[in-house]
Amino acid sequence: RALRPVQELIQNTNKIGITNLTDRVPLPQSRDEIRTLAETQNNMLDRIQSSFQSQEKFIADASHQLLTPLTILRGEIEFKIKESPESDKVFLKSFLQETDNLSKIVKDMLLLARIEAGNEVANFENVDVSEILFDVIARVQKNCLEKGIQIKVEIIQHSEQKNVRGEPDLLFNLFYNILENAIKYSSEKQNINVIITWNEKYSLVDIIDQGVGIPADKASAIFDRFSRVNTSSSTKGFGLGLAIAKKIADLHGFELSLVPERHSGAHFQIKMH
Repeated sequence: RALRPVQELIQNTNKIGITNLTDRVPLPQSRDEIRTLAETQNNMLDRIQSSFQSQEKFIADASHQLLTPLTILRGEIEFKIKESPESDKVFLKSFLQETDNLSKIVKDMLLLARIEAGNEVANFENVDVSEILFDVIARVQKNCLEKGIQIKVEIIQHSEQKNVRGEPDLLFNLFYNILENAIKYSSEKQNINVIITWNEKYSLVDIIDQGVGIPADKASAIFDRFSRVNTSSSTKGFGLGLAIAKKIADLHGFELSLVPERHSGAHFQIKMH
């Protein structure tokens, strides 16, 4: 009984995470060491929240400020390509590609900052997951055609289809990043399977490719920022796509996981409650 206030303090502290940094530990009525400990915990949470917000604001501000000069630079390069002789165009087009790559990194970092700030929760609404998925599949068709890849969709219904609570643009990004990753690491003329399963308690989306797969020693870090399975120059990427997908899933309370595969390829599963 004497330790019960300490147990409650531990339980309340464990409930506080990145999505609810504004929460604080309730203060007990008694004026004793337990209350002092709770006040100390809250003061520490104040400092963590302030530091976190400062860091995310810096990333968002820096990313936003970088986009404007990059856009101007891209326009200048495109103009120069039109005016330059053929001998210079190869160099300028390479320069333009690297500018686009840098812009993509900046946009991804800005998106991560938005997600981690948690402001998108206010924009949640009822969304049709299958509709968003088909929009994503239509968007990546160009990439599929370049490699002769087919995306096969299967819908398994154990119950009526249910909408989920979410932010449509973020959910589009979630599915897009996983599918883009599957296309990137798949060999030519391979299939990618997208399986949508509707259950009473939750819904599942499985995205399975037949590509190079993910080595067991790298599986634990696959959702970390700038983590890449294949670092060869032939595979373009910056290791931010899956990190963004994971952040979006966590923000929505979904479970995004890498399912172990016995054979080649990668199998990502999104479990939506």
